[in-house]
Amino acid sequence: MDFLLNAPNERQTQVINITNKSESSQTVQLYTGDWARKEDGGHEYFEGGSKPYSCAKWLEIGSRFLTIGPGETASVPITLEAPSDAESMESMKWAMLFIQGSEIREKIDERAPGIKTNIKEIIRFGVHIYQTPPSVTKLSARAEALNVNEETPGLYDLKVINNGGVMLKTTSFLELTNIATGEEFQGEPIECPIFPMGKRTVNLPLPENLPKGQYSMLAILDYGDPNSLEAIEKIITVE
Repeated sequence: MDFLLNAPNERQTQVINITNKSESSQTVQLYTGDWARKEDGGHEYFEGGSKPYSCAKWLEIGSRFLTIGPGETASVPITLEAPSDAESMESMKWAMLFIQGSEIREKIDERAPGIKTNIKEIIRFGVHIYQTPPSVTKLSARAEALNVNEETPGLYDLKVINNGGVMLKTTSFLELTNIATGEEFQGEPIECPIFPMGKRTVNLPLPENLPKGQYSMLAILDYGDPNSLEAIEKIITVE
């Protein structure tokens, strides 16, 4: 859910629809939390409102507990209200809205003759909440380093930092030029989002069926600014 509050005390409301596609009534709980992307792209979660980038405490949830009949859809208004200080409007904020089944489902898991295990399942969905003031538009990123991936042959790790004010949707790839022949090759482009001040290690593959020889290799980062690209160059030998 993308919100675009631009001034203190401004409010915006959006609606989320939750449909029960099962054959029995379902009770769900809605609550907020904080989250971040780790350098490898994985998610980590925190208590709502505990991080400086959080807008979890700005959120008002129309209904925190719902019982939805089979085949029915419930509409829940989600309102984001900016605090009164202007400083909060100087940067992007984000949070997570969780939709979680409040009834625990149990099933029996038989792994060996005579041994039964009860497994309790709780189903939870996470909805990303983004608050980006329209006045915050700076796009900026830096390619910090390019290293050989130590675990997978043919992969290179490009380390990137978002030093702008908004979330970036980046595209990175390798571009190689054979020093002897001038022939050019391009690797598969890899897309990934990066939060402001976030770091990311992007695993870039070499082009398939790359002939043997010495190459000038560029790791190129396109972060959405049409007037600027970031790149790091290496000389490599393919044997």
